[in-house]
Amino acid sequence: MILSMVDPTAAFGLDSLEAYRFGPRFFAYPSTSILDGPGAIWTLSPHSRAVTNVRHTGDLFRGDIRFYHPDLATPGREIVLSPLGMGEAYNRVLWRGRPWRMPGTWRGDLSLLPPNIVGSASSSTGTLDGASGAGLIALDPVRSFDDGPATALSYRTGFYGFEPVGFVHHRRVAASNYLRIGGFIPSSSGRFPHSAQHGRTLWSEIVNRLGSDGEVSLAFQSVRQGVEIPGTPVERQMTRGDVDLAISHTPETGSKWSFGLYRAETRLRELPVNEYGRETGGVVRWSRGDFGMMARLTRSDGTLDGGIGYRVDDGEASLQWNTRRPWAEMMVQAGATGALPDRILPAGGVTLIVPGI
Repeated sequence: MILSMVDPTAAFGLDSLEAYRFGPRFFAYPSTSILDGPGAIWTLSPHSRAVTNVRHTGDLFRGDIRFYHPDLATPGREIVLSPLGMGEAYNRVLWRGRPWRMPGTWRGDLSLLPPNIVGSASSSTGTLDGASGAGLIALDPVRSFDDGPATALSYRTGFYGFEPVGFVHHRRVAASNYLRIGGFIPSSSGRFPHSAQHGRTLWSEIVNRLGSDGEVSLAFQSVRQGVEIPGTPVERQMTRGDVDLAISHTPETGSKWSFGLYRAETRLRELPVNEYGRETGGVVRWSRGDFGMMARLTRSDGTLDGGIGYRVDDGEASLQWNTRRPWAEMMVQAGATGALPDRILPAGGVTLIVPGI
């Protein structure tokens, strides 16, 4: 069941919000309104109900045969995808263009990103994506610059007490300022004894448009998650807070650039384990015509189980040049990634694409 409150005079409506909730691949499914007007209750057709089986962001890639999708049969447990034939360490997850990973392990846990705040999702393997690593999952939040306001509230019910609640709200608060907020409250009693899940995720973003070519955005996300471990009296408790500040200039022609700063703090309690970690970093991107570059620098520090402290400075940089001809397309890439200052791994490659072969 999906409840919506949409300004009847606005172009931004339920279809737009549903595209954001489930990503572009799940857009345009048929539904039936049983109440007309700005407030409506929508029921999904049977073949469209499968879309609502999305439990977490990892499920958006369940049909991607290039990745191994683990399922521990316990809602709320860590979800880390692996490129086929390679370990999970060779997969990278980007959120808002910067790494999304757990401190200390650097694993991209998709269970901590609720699907209803994901506006676009893409995946790739190999080097065609222009980033280091054998696999890449790139995610961005819901985006719209329609006047609004619009709100979508979803409630689902399923087996084993599966009853998540999610909401997304968008509105224009000033001539060039837009506010977006979202939330996700998972709930499940679990398939086995002592496997229940509870928690909540809150997300907000305010965007200031700089003319027609640029914007400044500030986003905050707070995650609290509790998961019981089957066969034990232990509960895994995770809290995480993320802040992102970004500015971009993307005209249709000429130079395009973006710069972002981010900070994430995570605390894990799974007795007797008690760990804390944080990341602070920045990402810059620039492109003009067929040439582009990217650079990132991150400092990670924290405390592992047993009071062991750590600090790692890591980064990456890459250059890319594309050229197209009527008979082929060629991409040349060079870059490096790793922990500073002495564990830098250089990489490079040339990709030639010939249509029809």
